[in-house]
Amino acid sequence: MRMPARAGKWSCLVLFIAAIGCGTRTSDQAPRTQDDNTIVAGPANDIGKTTPHRSHSISEQDRSQATEHLAASSPEDSSDADLPFAADIRSLRLRRSIAVRATPHADAERIGTVARDTRVAWTQVVASSSEDDGCRDAWVEVVPRGWICQHYLEPSTRYPHGSEVPRLGYGEIVPGVYGQVTRDGAQTFRIEGERLVPHRRLVGSVKVRRYREVLLSRRTAKSMPLGNSEQSDQDAGDWRPYWLIDFRTGEYLPRKYIRPYQPSTFKGIRLGDDTGNRLPMGFVLHHGRRQERKPVAVYRTRTAALEASARPIAKLPARTVVKVAEIAVHDEDDSDEDDSDKDDSDEDGSDEDGSGDNTASAYRIDEERWIQARDVRVAMASEPPPGTGPHERWLDIDLQQQLLIAYEGRMPVYATLFSAGTDKTPTETGIYRVFLKLAETDMSDLRIESPYSVATVPWSQFYAKDLALHTSYWHDRFGTPRSHGCTNLAPRDARFLYFWSEPQVPPGWSMIRGSVDTPGTLIRVRSAADPDPEFRGYAKEIYEARIVGALTPRP
Repeated sequence: MRMPARAGKWSCLVLFIAAIGCGTRTSDQAPRTQDDNTIVAGPANDIGKTTPHRSHSISEQDRSQATEHLAASSPEDSSDADLPFAADIRSLRLRRSIAVRATPHADAERIGTVARDTRVAWTQVVASSSEDDGCRDAWVEVVPRGWICQHYLEPSTRYPHGSEVPRLGYGEIVPGVYGQVTRDGAQTFRIEGERLVPHRRLVGSVKVRRYREVLLSRRTAKSMPLGNSEQSDQDAGDWRPYWLIDFRTGEYLPRKYIRPYQPSTFKGIRLGDDTGNRLPMGFVLHHGRRQERKPVAVYRTRTAALEASARPIAKLPARTVVKVAEIAVHDEDDSDEDDSDKDDSDEDGSDEDGSGDNTASAYRIDEERWIQARDVRVAMASEPPPGTGPHERWLDIDLQQQLLIAYEGRMPVYATLFSAGTDKTPTETGIYRVFLKLAETDMSDLRIESPYSVATVPWSQFYAKDLALHTSYWHDRFGTPRSHGCTNLAPRDARFLYFWSEPQVPPGWSMIRGSVDTPGTLIRVRSAADPDPEFRGYAKEIYEARIVGALTPRP
């Protein structure tokens, strides 16, 4: 699986090679250059430097390399003449998109990627200590952390600045136009010389992104923008609209094989002192299979809400947010639920409706209105996992309710619906931490019975090898299991959580990694069958270290 960041002036053109499914593995080939051992050093403290930051967790090899570099840049050997930048330089502009390294060496772990034209602040500059450290100039430590070879940096008198990646246009929900390929085996094309030649066939469920739409002539291999007035009447029958779906290879697909998506406009709700919103709160969602978008009945009394023959006094649109004022629990007589609109399974092979196995029978949502418990997903406050800091940010993912709640310590700050894995591809429970954030990435699994490929998924947060929270621009059934195991979020929710969670994404960065020393946000994924899941991955390492007092929770 390739996982490139978004193309364009404001994006990073870096390829990530991944394993399968929703997971990812990354690798990179950094430029290998060399330079002399000129010693330069000295932090720049007047360039908008941010607050102090914690160091990245590095290997012993990386740590040894860093020590050698810093030892070579002794303050006794430095002077104003040694500084590589003039006194009026406030930032360093990136000449191209480039990887940020954990230590000043090209083979060091990549901890981030910064887009071209981003202007970064720096803290110190060290000389190359050997011919094989991969930098022909010097290494620059940038804010908030990491090292970039000076060869890719240009001094600037302007203050540090970076744009959000991916960049959204005015009124956009997602950074582009996407579509579903409607023909299995659809042929793509490339322009080679004077010919439009076949390139490959798209197999399985394929979702593509449109980088440009043009008219192409298979006879002349020429292209022109849509609506071009120079097109002659005699040539009109030879021109066809195509989408450019891969800017790197120049791959085109006939538009007639693409059904454009309309991304969901749904978003969750902010909670907290400044909003007036408190838990418990709920999202109205019809309990019937494949009927989650139907309006939901509202009744005047609790008794009426539980009577099959009672007439509702009103109906609420799907996903309306309601405040829960009172909870009515099941009595022995509450046994006349109408299941006539249920099916054996939904279209994705799941026999879950996500409504949960609640003991509640109905909820009062204001003074005189009640709603059946099965028709609302109620967000209830819960205790943080052990070892969580008093103000630490973390996410609670309830697979039974298909509800996500974001917390700061014990205070809920955001709640929304999501779509987890189906019965065929279930989402694994556990307590994890975000270890990788990608502004955009491709996702695919071509080895399963029903192969799929999804282009440039925005705002992805990986917390396990094959599991991530990410945008789902291809459906609007949030609150219903639908994914291949990942946590599908509406675009607005995915973007909010991407920039809210840890590790923080600096402006202009298209990728960033979490580690033990700079941990990502904790994510608890629980179900009715596993309400208290175990710690996994490096979340377990951090938990065990905190228990013995080796690490202090971040504030």
